[in-house]
Parts: sequence; structure tokens; C-alpha cells
Amino acid sequence: MDGVSLLTQCPVTYRSSFTYRFKALDAGTHYWHGHTGMQRADGLFGAIVVRQPPSHEPHLTLYDHDLSEHVILVHDWTKRSTLPSYLAHHHNDGSNAPELMLINGMGAHEEFKDGNSTIYTPRASFTVEGGKRYRFRVISNAIGECPIQRVNPWNGATSNKDIEITRMRSELADGNDGVLTSDPDKKFYLGMLFNQVNSLKYNNPDFYPLSVVVSNKRVFSPQINFISSNLPDSPPLSQYDDVPASSYCNELTVQTDCHREWCSCTHKLDVSLGDLVELVVIDQGLPWESSHPVHIHGFKFRAVAMGKLGTSASFQAVKDLDRVGNITRSTSRAPYKDSITVPDGGYVVLRFRADNPGMWLFHCHVEAHADIGMGVIIQVGEKSEFPKTPKNFPKCGSWNYEADDDDDDDDDNDDAHKNQPILVQCLNPPNSAVTQTGLVTGLLVALVASSGV
Repeated sequence: MDGVSLLTQCPVTYRSSFTYRFKALDAGTHYWHGHTGMQRADGLFGAIVVRQPPSHEPHLTLYDHDLSEHVILVHDWTKRSTLPSYLAHHHNDGSNAPELMLINGMGAHEEFKDGNSTIYTPRASFTVEGGKRYRFRVISNAIGECPIQRVNPWNGATSNKDIEITRMRSELADGNDGVLTSDPDKKFYLGMLFNQVNSLKYNNPDFYPLSVVVSNKRVFSPQINFISSNLPDSPPLSQYDDVPASSYCNELTVQTDCHREWCSCTHKLDVSLGDLVELVVIDQGLPWESSHPVHIHGFKFRAVAMGKLGTSASFQAVKDLDRVGNITRSTSRAPYKDSITVPDGGYVVLRFRADNPGMWLFHCHVEAHADIGMGVIIQVGEKSEFPKTPKNFPKCGSWNYEADDDDDDDDDNDDAHKNQPILVQCLNPPNSAVTQTGLVTGLLVALVASSGV
């Protein structure tokens, strides 16, 4: 498991605790963060550095010091809670652009007066000794599509020579697992776009369809393969049988033309344990020029190809390009990553060995895009191959009323309708494509009717 609420575990509720224990086998620079709503954007994140013995460190000769205080966490900050910023952006009543970049939670943004002096909130600072080489570990917690440009303060117009201050590396020895040289066992094309359809989340076609909404107030749906993904009521990794099979779908199982009607389900792809999986991820660039950083849980992948066709790239155009052999895969020294930006109007080709059984999320790492549907679950292996659920592991999900065996049905027979439970169930749709109007999802309400009410 890896902590995605309603996928690998239940949410950690208010005033409760949840203990994570794991073996730190993957040496390097990592970070943890919340995965519910906008928690990551609002500050629920931090660094995890897994160090290894010097004899195993491949970069040991490149630096003199690797200090714990030289971890740099970069965060694009919206100054207020993220949800109001994105709501303003969705309704064209404001911007969701960050106010500034924070380094380890610090940045010179707010101005204060102290007599005749002006002071600012402090910047992060790092101490180094001249003539020494230092390893800095840089982590981006970008909540939007926010590229980071590194600036060398020692290199300027008056410098006689450039000083290299960093090397960014994401390579790994090719190994002998066949990821780069074998044909994939499973291959999926994943097209990312903002679909211009009436969504029950934003534009109910009976009340305010897109066609009557002022153009700058229209909200489009972030989707993969024209499907808005939602999470199930219970985490399938630990409560597999509590999730109806009908709640899942993908482009092969939907019964609706999702190009014209809004489709929503728990978007899922299935692969066998041990499969070599290839994902061809396409940013169609529609209707805006906006790149999508994507992230996979449970694995690292090899980025074996990347290309840009223009300001937009249709799903079919990339498939045709691949079919005739015009997307060349790297067979050596392919970057080894778990996150990568898909270029706007372009594609990336990713490969990984599905050797970690379970339910794993692949999603856009722009916070709002992932939260409202731009993701897909990859099920690796069968339920019998999943890791064993720990003892007393929390459960959650829907509840349906059932009368107790000892209910007294004989009393008050003359008033049979008094104090009878009335169930109002607002459920996720039974079908993979949601086209009904007025549907509210994810809510179960129990009302009790009695005389005088």
C-alpha cells in the first residue's frame, strides 16, 4: 500500500492516527504528502532521504559533503488555501497562479516597516564553505504546471568563468530485466485532455448546459481517454470484494460515446503480475496549451521515448505515428523516474515491470486535475496475489439498512407506518458511463419518519 485514500486504505479521520511501517530499500531523495483533496497543496508534505553506505553510493566522488540541512523543498504558493483559488479559476473570478515560490516554506513575500527600514519575511539560506563540493537534494512539490529554473548566483556578467553548481541525474544502469529490449506484454494509449462535455459535476444539461453558459464561465472535465475517474466507496486493495465490478470501467467497456457525453467511473486497467507494461501517454493539448506532469504509484518507469507534434496532438495521430514505426524507443540509458511531464501536444512512452501486486494510481500531478478525474488505477495481479491485509486494518464504505432478527414486528400493528425507516440512497451509478441527470454520488442518507414530523 502507499496511502491513497479509498484505493489502498480508508482515509485517516479527524483525531485518529494511522501508523505506516516500511523497509527503506529504495535509496535516494523522496518525499511524502497527503493524497486527499488539496492537502498536499496546502502544506501536508515533507522530505524523506534514504541514505546508503558510501561503498554503494554511485555519486560519492562528486561531492565532499551530503548534509541533512541541504535538502531543498520547492513549493508554488497561492498565499491562501488552494481550494478557493481553484474555485475562482474555475468560475473565472480570479487566478489560481501561485504568488511566489517557497523554499522550505520560506520566501520574501510580505513587506514590513520598521521605522525607516523595510524588511521582508525571510528567505531560506544554506551555509557552505569555500572550496568544498556539496550535494543538494532538490524536491519539487509543485501543485500546478510549474517549471523550476535553477540560477547560479556566482555566474554573472562580471564572472570570468562559469561555476557548475549542480548536476541533475535520473539514470540507472540498464540491468537485465528486459524492460528496454523486450516487447511489452501489455500496452495502453492514454490520452489526456479537457473534455468539452456537459458534466454532472459542473454543467447539468437540464439546467445550465455548456451551450448556454457564458464562454468564460465554462468548466471542462480533465480526463484520460474521455473518462473522469473517481475513487470507489471502499479501498479495493484491502476490501476488494466490497467494490462492485460494475463501478469499474475503461475505454473498452464503456457503453456510451464519451466524446459527446460525460463518462465517469473508477477508471481501471488490468495487468498480470510480472507483465512488462508500456504506457503511451498523450497530452492532446485541448482546448488549451497545458502540459501535464504525470506520476505513478508503486513503481518507477523507464522513459523510453518523448516527442512533441505541435500545439495539439490527437490521440489517433500518435497511434498512427507509432503504428508505422515513427516513435523510436531507447534501448539503453533511458531515464529512470516515477514522474515526468508529458509535453503539450506531444507524448511520452513509459515502461515498467509490473512486479508489485496491488492497486496503483497513475495520475496527473497538477493537484486540481487529479482531484477531479485525471487518473487511472492499474491493477497488478489478482486478489489472491495482493499482500495480506494487516490485522484489525480499518474498513470503510457504504452501509445498507437491514432489520435485526430481534426487531419487534408485533407491536403497534395498528400503526404499521409509524417509526419505519425510510432509506434514501444516492449511489454511484451501476454503469460505467454516467449520463443520468441530477445524480448525486457517494452519499447514503437514512431518514426515520415518525408521527408529528
